[in-house]
Amino acid sequence: MPDARASIGTADPQQRIEQDLAREFADVDRRTLATVASEALARYDGVRIRDFAPVLAWRDARDRLRRERAAIAATG
Repeated sequence: MPDARASIGTADPQQRIEQDLAREFADVDRRTLATVASEALARYDGVRIRDFAPVLAWRDARDRLRRERAAIAATG
């Protein structure tokens, strides 16, 4: 995640992802960030090694939000 110091006090991966996304996507409402984070984490529910799942989920969520932002900019 972009700045590990910002998320040190938060043990819940979804909350950490939401907080990190909120710094980059301040214009996106928290409900959307929560949904995107939850869906990204769900993709890694069945993995055997979960150590990197939060980081991978954060990257997936960030990429999704960036793609959606780019699509909106392209049509607007």
